[in-house]
Order: sequence, then C-alpha cells, then structure tokens
Amino acid sequence: MNSRELGADLTLAWEGAQIGVMGARQAVAVIEHRAIANGSNLDELADLYAEANLAVDVAAADGLVDEIVSPHQTRECLIRAFELHQRDRIESQELEAWPRSRGES
Repeated sequence: MNSRELGADLTLAWEGAQIGVMGARQAVAVIEHRAIANGSNLDELADLYAEANLAVDVAAADGLVDEIVSPHQTRECLIRAFELHQRDRIESQELEAWPRSRGES
C-alpha cells in the first residue's frame, strides 16, 4: 500500500489493479450484512462493489493514483520517477505533467 498520506511523491498502478483496504467480498460482508442475511447474493454484491470502489480507474479519478501503467511500461516509469526524485522531491508542476512528460497518456 502506498499513498500521499504516507509520504509518497508519486503513485503508479498497473492496469486492472484493485485499490482498497480489503477485498470486495470482505467489504460487502461488513457493509451489506443485513442484505446478505435477507438473501442477497454475496458474489453479485461483491462484483458491484469492486466495480464501483476498487477499480484502479476509480482510484485515479479520486487522485489516489497518479498514473495507470501497463506492466511493460513499469521500468520506464520507475526510471523516470527515480530521475525526478534525485532532486529530493518531485515538484508539483512535474507531477501534474507526469504522463505528458513521457509522451504518453
């Protein structure tokens, strides 16, 4: 787990990642326990929860992830991040331009 609140300058995530404190089934078991007790399908509720709350694009839209990268882009992104970090901290304007600075969005 990583976040700005924990001191991260940049947060990258792979496509298809799920971002959350717990898995969808566990979260739904807590949040929707009454509905499940009344016969609602746990798996269906978990799928809906994951789509609405755990998808990496949801985390990116909420500002929790700076960029979604494919696995083959990981090395290039990490090298760029380390180059920026050699100056101690990534400047906010560099972070705002992060995807464009690599020539990809």
